[in-house]
Amino acid sequence: MKYAYVREGLVEFTEGRNPLQNYYPPGLLNSFVPVPDDLEQAVCTGWRYREGQFTEPAVMSEIPTIGGVYIPNDKEKTAEYMVGIAAEKEK
Repeated sequence: MKYAYVREGLVEFTEGRNPLQNYYPPGLLNSFVPVPDDLEQAVCTGWRYREGQFTEPAVMSEIPTIGGVYIPNDKEKTAEYMVGIAAEKEK
């Protein structure tokens, strides 16, 4: 099972090692949320978690809790985004 470490409604990282209590102090364990099996390959840093649901943000959207931007695990989505940006600049 994969877990997402969620802070302020944002996934900061995912963890696949189990049991979590072997790797993290008790004070952090409540911030880990199980990732559904069908989303295990997709959920990564930057995804949103609200009301028990994971949602994917827009590519390159800000992740304020870590000072970064969202880049999906799916490299095709990233490539599509980059091609779209390049096409807009050419106009």
